[in-house]
Amino acid sequence: RLVMKCTSGTSETLAQPLYHSMLGDRAAQFVDRLGWDLCVNMAGHEQDEYDDTASHYVVVHDGARHLGSCRLRRVRSGPRLLKHFGVVFPSALSFIEGQESRLFELTRFCRSPSTSPDDSRCMLGHLAEELDSIQADARAVGYIAVVYAHVARFLDRIGVRYLRLSQ
Repeated sequence: RLVMKCTSGTSETLAQPLYHSMLGDRAAQFVDRLGWDLCVNMAGHEQDEYDDTASHYVVVHDGARHLGSCRLRRVRSGPRLLKHFGVVFPSALSFIEGQESRLFELTRFCRSPSTSPDDSRCMLGHLAEELDSIQADARAVGYIAVVYAHVARFLDRIGVRYLRLSQ
């Protein structure tokens, strides 16, 4: 079994080998495996306009190698959800805008292709603990995210509480 650690920080404060490992795994997951039409740079990294100084990353690793991660942004920093999915969730817009200083958007949840299903459960536990800590420290209402149905089913199985806005 892997010895896992959880680190959080920005693109500038995370150890650069770990940050680059995460971006490479994002390319493997979102472009190679899921077939999303995203840009991958010459280094093999998936990055978008939201990978800026307003983003914060939670990364589970085994010392130097990325095992799983997610990206957080305060909603007031300009969330993807409102820009790209606002028409899908029109009833949520007023809530999101009313709580923008107290909400984080969670995006780019990524599991390394080298992380086994058994290790994934442990990795998610580490992510959940860190997300709870960040939420408490920030006195935030919570997190918003758009996820696939199979991710919601997995969250149900491991006991994560969330509000489903749409089927």
